[in-house]
Amino acid sequence: PALLHKYPTTVFVETGTAGGWGVQVALDEGYKDIRSIELMQGCYEYAMDRFYGCPYVKLFFGHSGGLIFAQMIADIKVPATFWLDAHSDFQDGEYDGGAPLLQELAIIARHPIKTHVLILDDMRLCGQGNWRIITKDKLTAVIKAINPLYVIEYVDSKLRMPEDILVAHVPVVE
Repeated sequence: PALLHKYPTTVFVETGTAGGWGVQVALDEGYKDIRSIELMQGCYEYAMDRFYGCPYVKLFFGHSGGLIFAQMIADIKVPATFWLDAHSDFQDGEYDGGAPLLQELAIIARHPIKTHVLILDDMRLCGQGNWRIITKDKLTAVIKAINPLYVIEYVDSKLRMPEDILVAHVPVVE
């Protein structure tokens, strides 16, 4: 929650809905436009039930590295906060859909706004299993290609994992 408060926007976009914890944090922070995508049918259905009737939450079913994610963000006209957390806990295969982070960033790169706040979770997985081709250096290069003014910071996760979250933001010039 402190990250959302530190880098405020009006739109929250999440990949990897899971149990809806990120959506709930965004609601608690006062977001009125919350979008989340989930690939696992059971998680998606759970979140649909959990947030049924909430006008601020739009849930999508599908792969966050593909067309549904691109369509989900296409109408965003202001800088948004992207919480990228879609991955499986299975560590077999590079492109099995288990680690769509680079695909998600490529879709964000094609979006016309180049000043979104990017929050990438689970940096401890870089270089391992289905994240073996994802390195912190590669992520930095991809993010800087979107906008060279991005400042990249690493922060500890709520689970006390040191520097487990990458935050990329463009400083506001006043």
